Amino acid sequence: MSGPVEGLDAPEVHDMKHVGYGLGLARMRLDGFASLDTSPVREGIVVTRPFISDGEQLIINAEVDPGGYVQVEVVDGADQPVPGCSRDACDAFTGDSVHHRVTWQGKPTVGRGKGRGAVHQGETNHFRKLRFFMRKARLYSFQMTEPGEAERKAAFPGTGWRTEG
Repeated sequence: MSGPVEGLDAPEVHDMKHVGYGLGLARMRLDGFASLDTSPVREGIVVTRPFISDGEQLIINAEVDPGGYVQVEVVDGADQPVPGCSRDACDAFTGDSVHHRVTWQGKPTVGRGKGRGAVHQGETNHFRKLRFFMRKARLYSFQMTEPGEAERKAAFPGTGWRTEG
């Protein structure tokens, strides 16, 4: 202890009998440094900016308190719900998971939608936006993946895919 040099004036600086030591380990959930939180009073809505993705499945990292939920609606570049991926069709998530595959009436695949314009001749782009409807929930992260990608990457650690440890 070198308190006087740093300008500290605490009891342990003058008498080492007041010094306590400890060893601990702090663990944080995957991607848990920041989250979008909603209150129990009313529903919160988060809308992403339009993005392009070839991924067909949505994986979320979220935590929901009792009585809460997370539902997701996928909309295309024209702001229209992608067929089969509306909020009403979404199976509400009510748990706590760092890797939850969102489903719509039991189906995990997100359709492509109509998009806006063309990327290549005869091919429409894959602009999408996500609308998250949440109550009593925390959303830490989300990602679009190809079918089976999560299973492949979990089988080969060190490829950039992080799993719950």
